[in-house]
Amino acid sequence: MDSSLQTPSLDPELAVLLSHASPPPTPTSILEQREVTKGYISELQEKLRPSLPAESAYRVEDHFVPVDGGEIVARCLVPTEERNAPNGQFRVLVWFHGGGFCDGSLHIDDFYLRKICVKYNVAVVNVEYRLAPEFPFPTSVNDAYAALKWTAENASLLSASISRGFIVAGVSAGGNLAAAVALRARDDPFFTGRKLSGQILQIPQVIHPDAKPEQYKSQLLSLEINKDAPFLTRDNIDRYIVLERRPIRPRILRPFSK
Repeated sequence: MDSSLQTPSLDPELAVLLSHASPPPTPTSILEQREVTKGYISELQEKLRPSLPAESAYRVEDHFVPVDGGEIVARCLVPTEERNAPNGQFRVLVWFHGGGFCDGSLHIDDFYLRKICVKYNVAVVNVEYRLAPEFPFPTSVNDAYAALKWTAENASLLSASISRGFIVAGVSAGGNLAAAVALRARDDPFFTGRKLSGQILQIPQVIHPDAKPEQYKSQLLSLEINKDAPFLTRDNIDRYIVLERRPIRPRILRPFSK
């Protein structure tokens, strides 16, 4: 067997936790999966609640961002202490949650981002983009981009200045969206004079499994290596791809696809 395809060992701490955990339920539909996720979020928030910053350290504002066919919610977290904020202006971070483009919500990272907001004294825009299959590709990308443009135009609502720092970030599917909108914004005259200053991509999906460039196929092996990984298997990923109905090489930007 090719050594590059050997299944990696689990982190010892994770292995111990999994050995004591009940097997996760196996949803038979995306609606059931979303209910499982809601339960997970509720449990996670209860565990994180004691470690949240004091409510006086930040404010929470839900704004509505116009998108094609409706509007989406952007939950904005703004520090109240003007530490490292010249003229009371903060840097801003735009965040997209994970969930395979079909699951999850802004609540999944809500408490985590509240801690980030206060610890790093940064205004955060947590985006509730619409999900497939009800809203198939390219809805998620377009919603994410609309939220990015909204932030650029409305930074003053967040006591922020994008000239101080304008970062786009996300995890998993959200990491894909962060990468895609960063590339799209790079070439859009709308962002002249208000360029992104950075991106943070956590475990991003940045290439369709069937769109690997020939010269990189021998290196892009993570999907095969981790096909039986806990929580997210190759079968799960394939199911999300089918539900989202995203083309292999979409005309609008997808990182690393040409």
